Amino acid sequence: MNKLLAVAIIALSAFAIWFGGIRVVVVPPVPAAPEGRTLIVRDLHEFRLVDSAQAYCARTSSRTDATCEAATVMAIARKAKVMIRLPYMSPLYALTGA
Repeated sequence: MNKLLAVAIIALSAFAIWFGGIRVVVVPPVPAAPEGRTLIVRDLHEFRLVDSAQAYCARTSSRTDATCEAATVMAIARKAKVMIRLPYMSPLYALTGA
């Protein structure tokens, strides 16, 4: 019974985080920013729970070039509120499907 309650609480918490617009956005290293970043942001409802600019471009447009990725990162900076900045985490980037 305790395990079932714990699973229910975790599932409810994950849903509340997703519904509230909190997302993990992974920005991989590029020549302009060689260190990369993992950002925890809010007010970004059109992204998946764990996402990247590359994965978003692949899903929403027919091209996945640097222009689309830069425009997506700029849109994230403009629309979302960054709550936490973390170092780049490659396992999270692998989860994005990019």
